[in-house]
Amino acid sequence: MLQQLFQQPTATLFLQTADKGYNYGWLQQKLKKTLGLFQTLNLTAGDRLLVAVSDDVEMSVLFLSALTAGIVVVIGDPEMKAPRANAIVSRSNPRCIIADKETLERW
Repeated sequence: MLQQLFQQPTATLFLQTADKGYNYGWLQQKLKKTLGLFQTLNLTAGDRLLVAVSDDVEMSVLFLSALTAGIVVVIGDPEMKAPRANAIVSRSNPRCIIADKETLERW
């Protein structure tokens, strides 16, 4: 089913935010780049990835990329405090964490 993301006409609208539209061509390029990042990080199917980013568009791309690669996504609130973040990291034992710089500093 996720492979259908790569089969959509590139000009077709994928996502509309309050101030910008994103088409499938954009999504396909972002997915390829993000899947390449996952390979560089040696993330493979079944690995856990904790994602805590404040940008909803980037979160969508990371989530769809991870699903495409069979990576388990643990979504973290970028606003959570260090004790909660540490508990989630301890329980989920992610192979990798992708978060905003400010989020990592707060944790």
